[in-house]
Amino acid sequence: MKSKTRKLRNSAAILIISGVTAKVLAALYRFPYQNLVGDLGFYAYQQVYPLMSIITTIALVALPNFLSKEIQGYQDKPYFFKKFFQLSMLIATAIFLFLLVLSRPLAYLMGEVRLYPVLIAGSLPLLTLPLLSLARGYYQADELLDVTAKSQLVEQLVRVLIIWLSAYLFVKLNLDVYQIATLSMLGSFIGGIAALSATRVRFSFSLWQGFFDFKGILPLFRRLIKSSANFIYFAIYLLLFQLVDAFCVKNALVALGFNTITAQLQKGIFDRAQPFVQLGLTFSLAILTQSLPKLNYTFKQNAPRYQQLIKQKVKIITIFSAAITIGMFMVLSLMNRVLFKNNAGIFSLRMYVIAIFLISLIQTLHYHYEIIGQKRRNSQFLTIGLVVKVLSTYLLTRYFGIFGSSLSTVLSLLIVFSCYYLKEWQLFYFDKRLLITLAVMIATVAGLNQLLDFQGRTQLLIKVVVLSLAGVVVLLGLLFKLNVINFQELRDEEQIDEIR
Repeated sequence: MKSKTRKLRNSAAILIISGVTAKVLAALYRFPYQNLVGDLGFYAYQQVYPLMSIITTIALVALPNFLSKEIQGYQDKPYFFKKFFQLSMLIATAIFLFLLVLSRPLAYLMGEVRLYPVLIAGSLPLLTLPLLSLARGYYQADELLDVTAKSQLVEQLVRVLIIWLSAYLFVKLNLDVYQIATLSMLGSFIGGIAALSATRVRFSFSLWQGFFDFKGILPLFRRLIKSSANFIYFAIYLLLFQLVDAFCVKNALVALGFNTITAQLQKGIFDRAQPFVQLGLTFSLAILTQSLPKLNYTFKQNAPRYQQLIKQKVKIITIFSAAITIGMFMVLSLMNRVLFKNNAGIFSLRMYVIAIFLISLIQTLHYHYEIIGQKRRNSQFLTIGLVVKVLSTYLLTRYFGIFGSSLSTVLSLLIVFSCYYLKEWQLFYFDKRLLITLAVMIATVAGLNQLLDFQGRTQLLIKVVVLSLAGVVVLLGLLFKLNVINFQELRDEEQIDEIR
């Protein structure tokens, strides 16, 4: 029993590491890509990226999770696998045909009809979704999480390599940005095929046998909606924000008075914020992913102890997400020049990175509500924010440019955060010692920034590293020195063992 538990923990750790690695790769590949294709090429890719990412998120996470949970209630597992494959095939085919037929109208609504082949390429991962989600769910059900982790990593690596190759071809073959964006989008489709090959799943029965017998499909679809709708909604929530930007920002900039090319360049500059935010969220993502099983277990076994642990988790996320957001805000001008060659759009980018703090806490409280069974309230809060985003993006961009686009995102997230805060204010942490710590960190980084008069991308990169290390050293030193946190708070494994 202990051996099995240890194996499961190791597999879960591998899955967490691969997931975080995939997120980091998803952020880092965009810097060299933009350097090669420019802001216009970055715009063409980012316009369709949210749609493609929604598809891959459902294939990577949502459907496999549903399968691995639902299969436990079936004696006839081959029957369930067939029905799951049938349902996912029908859903994927319907969405693919919808996007195929409407690719031109959708591209037109995005403000550039030449995006339609990029949209078609971005929808191709739907063709791998049924088998890929089935394979991953099959291994998750058998607690072979290392196979899922391997396929996830393979998919991301292949995708990144193809994206970089496409950018290289842009330079060598003088292709236009829409052709390159189309080739880049194919990376997700080819990555999905590679991931499917990595799973090496084999069934002793035919998935196609009785495929057109639709008995049992509707009840399965209802269970999918009932058990996974909230999970899917949150998994793609930030991608929905980006999708709103894809339809609104460029069009609003044209209405503001920019010509088409300048508006597209501005949208590309605005999209620089995405990798910065993804990198900033890596810490909270890792902490939450590692903690969720333990929090779930604690809630079921000892509710009072769970309240202590979730409050502790909110405290840790608050401290470090605040520090990361402030640190990113302070060095963003340097990072913009190092990673994107110039300092364009800095005010918009600084506004956008405030989202790191808000998203980190929203994630934490969302998972808290999932654990305690407040799923409907989760959906309500998220929907309020999404509606505000939809209503405010065009308007704010129309008057304030890409700064208004960033403001619409931060404003929407602030409203979601406020909804949680008003209900769960007692969980939040505030201490003047933390303010002192952050103030000293800010003063240290700002002082060093003035002292180090570096020029050139290489020297500026060194400066970013030095400032970041100095900020981390001061932050951790004062956190422990002033007893804002202690080592025990950073570890909860022993606390779980006490409950057992």
